[in-house]
Amino acid sequence: MTSAALPALLRRGLTGSAVTGMSIASRVLALLLLVPAARRLSIEEFGTFSVVLGLAVASANLVGSAPSDLIATSVGTTPGRTWSRVTWTVGVLAAVGTALVVVALVAPGPAAVPALGLSVGVTAAAPVVAMSLLRGLDRPVVGAALALLVLPTGRAGAALVADGTLASFLTAVSVVGVGVSGLALLAVVRARPLPVTGTPDRPAGRRRWLAVVAGAGVSATWFALGQSGVLWLSAVAGPEIVAAVVPTMRLCEALTAIAIGYKAAANRMLQTSVDGRFPRGSLVWLGTAFILAAGVMCAVAPALVPVVFGPGLGFAWATALPLIGSSALAVLVAVKVQLLFAAHHHARIAVASAGALVVAVSAGGVGAVLLGAVGVALAMLLTVTCWFLMLTVPRGPAVTPC
Repeated sequence: MTSAALPALLRRGLTGSAVTGMSIASRVLALLLLVPAARRLSIEEFGTFSVVLGLAVASANLVGSAPSDLIATSVGTTPGRTWSRVTWTVGVLAAVGTALVVVALVAPGPAAVPALGLSVGVTAAAPVVAMSLLRGLDRPVVGAALALLVLPTGRAGAALVADGTLASFLTAVSVVGVGVSGLALLAVVRARPLPVTGTPDRPAGRRRWLAVVAGAGVSATWFALGQSGVLWLSAVAGPEIVAAVVPTMRLCEALTAIAIGYKAAANRMLQTSVDGRFPRGSLVWLGTAFILAAGVMCAVAPALVPVVFGPGLGFAWATALPLIGSSALAVLVAVKVQLLFAAHHHARIAVASAGALVVAVSAGGVGAVLLGAVGVALAMLLTVTCWFLMLTVPRGPAVTPC
């Protein structure tokens, strides 16, 4: 390694560490947001609040999966067009979120809670879209700070001043989301790229549409992976059971922050992949980081959960173990998907995501009915295992990975 390469390597390491740290902090702050709700809402209202926040997180994850990779990749080839589309998207999301809050405040009643819940999800997606563009423009820390630090910090603080009603908690969280969406729009406007000379390469029509289909499949699968089992569990066992396992699920889910940090640090290297294979040394880096993070979580979570959330809630080891496994594979899936997008292996992404989506929806329902929360966790592990195998194993007539 030359001395000239050291500053770039150090910069990537610092960027990855910063984004990973902010992503993990966002998950911790999301848990802290649940603390005042758990203590001041009824069990049923807390379960509903947890489901709404879970859907908001899922919407952010949905935008932050395939669409994020497509945005970050397209910035390199069509910066002006991508910037314009992202600016309009963030502006529309911010406007819709604001309108929903206004509707809930002007006409309170039974429709207020669904409107506020939808606003929470919409305003969670806006800063993630902005973060995707800024990552492609090599400004990942700025975008990550808005989506992963400012938004969850503001939400956690707002929850402390909300009164003991579900509508009040959702209003406080929604107002913060509207404010951060406005900041995200400002950051995107200020990051307008310089015009490029020449005519950029544009993908062929078939490839472009296949990329859209693959992206939609990835997003739908991430959403189903994170929420189908929880929704099945809520329908089968009730919001009380969901509330009991939410802290464990959110802690395990936080481990997937490793992928976000790595993709921010290795953005250029991942975008230039020609064969979709993991870069040399990446699996060692990802594995080491995940083992360290999982070890810390397992050491502190059993004591932390009852202290923070009250003696009625604890860290569910039986649910956590398969969730840790699914989070480890989810990290690999997130990186693999971006590598395959860069290599234009859209058909493999689409087929693998469709298969995993079927597994997620069906296995989640069966697991919830047979084994409750543990069954949902096992269904998530099965889904992400099948997904990773279908993304990794080359296609062929004799290959049946799952």
